Amino acid sequence: MHMPIECTPLISHFQLLFQMCLCTSYVPESFLCGTVLSILKRRNSPTDCSCYRPITVSCNISKVFEYILLPFLTSNIIEDENQFGFRSGVGCQHAHKILSSLLADNSSKGNGLYICALDLSKAFDSVVHSQLIFSLYNSGVNLSVIMLLRFWYSNSFLQLGSAPDTIIRMRRGVRQGGVLSPTLFKICISSVLAKISGTYLPGLADVSYLAYADDLLLISRSKRGLSQMVSIVSDAFSDIGLSFNIDKYEFLPYNCTTATPLHCNNFTIPLVDCIRWLGISITNNLSSLRQRTVCDISKKIQIGYAKIVANRGKYNRRALAKLYSTFCDHSVLYASGLFPLLNNGNLKRIRINYFKFCKFLLYLPPWTKNRTLVKKFSVPDITLKLEILHRQLSSTASARLSPHHRLIRFFR
Repeated sequence: MHMPIECTPLISHFQLLFQMCLCTSYVPESFLCGTVLSILKRRNSPTDCSCYRPITVSCNISKVFEYILLPFLTSNIIEDENQFGFRSGVGCQHAHKILSSLLADNSSKGNGLYICALDLSKAFDSVVHSQLIFSLYNSGVNLSVIMLLRFWYSNSFLQLGSAPDTIIRMRRGVRQGGVLSPTLFKICISSVLAKISGTYLPGLADVSYLAYADDLLLISRSKRGLSQMVSIVSDAFSDIGLSFNIDKYEFLPYNCTTATPLHCNNFTIPLVDCIRWLGISITNNLSSLRQRTVCDISKKIQIGYAKIVANRGKYNRRALAKLYSTFCDHSVLYASGLFPLLNNGNLKRIRINYFKFCKFLLYLPPWTKNRTLVKKFSVPDITLKLEILHRQLSSTASARLSPHHRLIRFFR
């Protein structure tokens, strides 16, 4: 069912329905039902069942109701400054900027860092409903909303898109694709993140973290401090019914000579040369980190070129230049948070690769000057665009994040 744009006569009926739901802590049966569709994760085998993400499609009227309930939840959340997921005006690029500034600053001072990447196993599907209700109560959410959500999740059931007659009761987890689900998950894990922030290890107060939803990055100057914090974090999440995927644990010493894995209480985290986190590659020293960043950006530029080149005969050169610039915006946005890591040589290599593929696309000889492309075909200079975007990112980071971000403050 789709909502018509002009539905003024229905507004009073929806208002009455939603008020009754809040007063009685009850929702209609159509709100409780969700249809599950399996979406294949990127770059995974379609023959492996674990490579599919279950997305729940709900009734449109229930989605409208969820949007109405959303302010009741967000107004009570105390945002953690190291959590960049599901926050208005804050995203991956801000996390990249904080991390790249930290790595560049410690490299210039000759300091080493120990980094560990953790990933929650089926995070949204594993949320315990009783723990969620307890977290909502501790966050000061309106009691009527809590009771409503308690009934909603206690009686929810799912239907498989391929087999509508199959009904599955929802015993735990929040709906992937739901309007309230990201906020509910964030409230559920906020107590654990607050525990990490408030943990004091004698002589090891330089432990901190970066989080984007369920992707966690622990950072410490000492290997022993990192080992203790991994154990504390694992225990804290297990207390609320969530667990990490041990097979995805990764340990990386940055600017250090350590050649042994990280040993925790009852498991060992393997030593790696590179960690992929939020789409970026973190390597064990600044030089290789710069090379890997330039390589990743160049690859994204080449992908943008490949998407257009097959149909370039359908467009004139000016239109091709505009398309190329648009497809390359993704690589520029990706690189904006990593700008503090790049030197002039790295920016020059990115610029050369950017204009090289642009010349191929426009049937221009390699010796064509770059400024000719900028002036004649309105192709933006990627390094100038990158600098402008990074400046905008810095201004939004200053507005959205605290002036002295805790992660930076701990390591300076």
